[in-house]
Amino acid sequence: MSHVPCFRTVVPLFLVVLLLLGAGCSAEQVDTSRDGGIFKSVDGGRTWTQTTAVPSTKGVGNIASLNLLTIAFDPSDHEAVYVGSQENGLFFSYDGGAAWQRPRGAPFEKEAVRSIAVDSAHMCTSYAVAGARLYKSENCSRTYTSAYYETRANVSVRRVTVDWYDSNVVYLGLSNGDVLKSTDQAQSWTKVLTTKEEINQIFVSNADSRILLVGSSQGLYRSTDGGATWTSEEGALKAFRDANDVFSLVQNASGDTILMATQYGLLRSTDIGQTWQTLKLVTSPGQVVVRALAIHPSDPKTIYYATSSALYASLDGGETWQTYKLPSSRAAAFLRIDPVKPEVLYLGVIRLENN
Repeated sequence: MSHVPCFRTVVPLFLVVLLLLGAGCSAEQVDTSRDGGIFKSVDGGRTWTQTTAVPSTKGVGNIASLNLLTIAFDPSDHEAVYVGSQENGLFFSYDGGAAWQRPRGAPFEKEAVRSIAVDSAHMCTSYAVAGARLYKSENCSRTYTSAYYETRANVSVRRVTVDWYDSNVVYLGLSNGDVLKSTDQAQSWTKVLTTKEEINQIFVSNADSRILLVGSSQGLYRSTDGGATWTSEEGALKAFRDANDVFSLVQNASGDTILMATQYGLLRSTDIGQTWQTLKLVTSPGQVVVRALAIHPSDPKTIYYATSSALYASLDGGETWQTYKLPSSRAAAFLRIDPVKPEVLYLGVIRLENN
């Protein structure tokens, strides 16, 4: 893969301390203005390192003050990582987060990037969602151009997903509940689903890319024919109060196990979304909001989830849980496992409005 070269700058230790903690803080003070951005663990979540350096020709900056919203890996290179922030657009790393870069003159530099997808077949092609637009890069994130513009007032683009089997196929989820499909790499679009509820997740099964799950703020929808027809999964979720409010969907590498975070709590499916069972948590259903969720790519019994203050890890499919304190005063926004090195976790954090 042809990557943008990363600048390598040697930074004195005392400057690193100032960058991460903030100049002028005493040993007793905790500068929570710089405990944001992204954290990386190489031991399954037991310990974390803040990885926020942004080297450039002007010196070394960082993303330690930012609130993050989303993360994506390049399917062809697990060390190529993309993150979207709430206030400063998109950042990418080609060395597993050791250093971060920004696209050149990106039109969304000061916007919230809520969703990112990376093409599995076409080298250096990625997509990013910001405001009413979908942006596309075909040059390894050097530059991005508009690929879709939503003209309806008060409607924004919320999610983008690329079909791993046929990456000419791209799906978009909108804030008004529409799901759009492109079969020509985002050049033209067709509406395939209308839910009238904000789209939170678009999920392409690793077992069969024709099987799609769409999670909204008020329901779960399933297609087995690439979006040509859909069924509401209201009946499958009826036993779980508030489970129709879907936050996150994750799966293992083979796609035979899916986890879903909802207002109810965590649910698991072993038949590609046809039926669901509750996953036992430390807390009772509905007590905490789980938005950050991850599953081991080859061992579906290894599960992680995070809340506003803690990380939970299970090695036995949710029968027992270990609890770890988050490395930040901010809440977990996303949690992802490195697809090649599953002992490596990435955690993005965000400051909630009521914090």
